[in-house]
Amino acid sequence: MSSAGAAGNAVGSFEGLAGLRERTRWARRASEGPLLIFGVLMAGAAPLSAGAGSAGRPAAGSLSSPLPGLSGMEPGQAPIVGWYWLIALGLGYLLSVLWYRRHAHRSGVWAPTTGFVVSGVVGTAVVVGLPVLSQMVPALEPVWGWPAGLRGTLAFAVVAAGLLVLAGVERSRLLLVIVMVFGAVSLLVSIYHAENLLFRLGWPEEGSGRTLSDVVTVLLPASVLLGGGTITLLTRRGGGRGE
Repeated sequence: MSSAGAAGNAVGSFEGLAGLRERTRWARRASEGPLLIFGVLMAGAAPLSAGAGSAGRPAAGSLSSPLPGLSGMEPGQAPIVGWYWLIALGLGYLLSVLWYRRHAHRSGVWAPTTGFVVSGVVGTAVVVGLPVLSQMVPALEPVWGWPAGLRGTLAFAVVAAGLLVLAGVERSRLLLVIVMVFGAVSLLVSIYHAENLLFRLGWPEEGSGRTLSDVVTVLLPASVLLGGGTITLLTRRGGGRGE
C-alpha cells in the first residue's frame, strides 16, 4: 500500500471515529426531561403563592418559619412554600435521574448523572442549612440580605446548578443557552418586584398586588424551563444537530 493510501485510510478512520463520538454524544442527550420536570414543579408552586394568606405568617428573618431559605424571609412569606420546594427539588432530581436511566435503556448510551445529583444535594443542603448557620455565625447574616434569600428564590439557583452540570455533561450549547436565560430571568424576579411591572401594565394597586407578584416570580422562570424543554424535545425529534 502506498504512503498516500495509508494516509487516506488513517484520515478516514479518524473521521469515522469523530463521527461515532458525535453520534454517541447526541444519543445520550435527554435534557428535555429535566427541563420539563422542573418547569412543571416550579409552576406548581404558583397556586401555593397565590392561595397563602398573610394571616399567621412569620415576620421577616424569623427562624420560627421552617426552611426559611426556601420559603423566603420577607414579611408574609408562606412557610408551606418552603416545604413544597424541599419536596419539589428532591422529586425533580429523582425523576430526572429516572428519565436518564429510561433514556439509556432505549438508546443504549448512558449519560453520567453523578455530578448532577451531587449539585442538587449540595445546593439544597446549603440553602436549607445556611439560615440556621447564619444565626450562629454573624458573619453569614448579610447573605440573607440578598434579594434571593429574602424572596425565596434560592431554589431557582439549585435548579440552575443541576442544569448547568447537565449542559457540561452533554456538551449542549442549546441547554447552556436555556440555563443562561433561566438564570437571567431568575435574577430579574429576585431583585425586581414583579408587582411594579403589573402596575405599569395597568393592574390596580389595591387588592392582590403582592399575591400576583409571588405568582409571576414563579411563573416567569417556569415558563423558560417549559419553553426550553419543548424546544429541546422538538429539536431532538427533528434530528437536528444544532445543540
